[in-house]
Amino acid sequence: MKGENNIPVDDIKNAAMKTIKEKFPNNLFILAIHNDTDNPHCHLDLKTVDCNGNRIKIAPVDLDDLRNEFATNLTELGYKATNFSRKQKEFARDKYPDPWDGHKPHHYKITGYGKAKYNFSLEEHVEESYYVKFETRKGKETILWGKHLEKLMEQYNITNGDWARFTVTDQEAVVKKIYDKKTKQWYEKTVYKNVWDCSVEGKREVELKPLSESEKKKSEYKILGEEKSQASNITLQSQTINKRQNKNGVSKARALQNTQKTDKIQSSDSKETAVKKHDFQR
Repeated sequence: MKGENNIPVDDIKNAAMKTIKEKFPNNLFILAIHNDTDNPHCHLDLKTVDCNGNRIKIAPVDLDDLRNEFATNLTELGYKATNFSRKQKEFARDKYPDPWDGHKPHHYKITGYGKAKYNFSLEEHVEESYYVKFETRKGKETILWGKHLEKLMEQYNITNGDWARFTVTDQEAVVKKIYDKKTKQWYEKTVYKNVWDCSVEGKREVELKPLSESEKKKSEYKILGEEKSQASNITLQSQTINKRQNKNGVSKARALQNTQKTDKIQSSDSKETAVKKHDFQR
């Protein structure tokens, strides 16, 4: 049913079974629920040969009757169901008046807003957040939570009774430092918080582009101290290299000193020997 996306699968199954049994009481059928899409529905295979061996022929009129009967059965279960086929469109609106007609799609009536601890928790460690209450098509209450909602409510002067649509259009990165007692390590946690935007009837009517689940980023963790440890390793390596270079430099200097000493000794020895030869010749 168009516009009804929260009907329990059991009610869909019961309404469909009642519809097909009343229309074709002598025919066997198989019914399967399909609830992995945005619009839960059922698939139904009907055997065209009935229990008496007679073959039925389903015409477009029969399909319209099935749609009408299915909508009626769902309405009796408490859901707003309408046959939106072209032939029955005007008739269906008159038969099942839609109190939501005249409002933009996905816009709901605001019934409350304000500051409170998340999920109205009574625990002290829970942070304060902001909430907005909506009335759904079935008269049930839905609550949205987010600190960005307060800014939107004030900026566009939104109040109770307004028809608005709120959706997540972006994300904001928030960085926190966490200490793990087990590993005795500091972590840098990046949390991506939802950024909301809104469309309000008569005040700010805009086309919103919701952020899909695939586009939403998940929390990230980074170990703190890795860069420091790498830097310390680099400094240690540089220190060892410098030590080696210093040792090499000292050893080279000592070698030069030794060579100079030996040269001096050799030169002095040569002078002495020269003097001795001279004296000997004299």
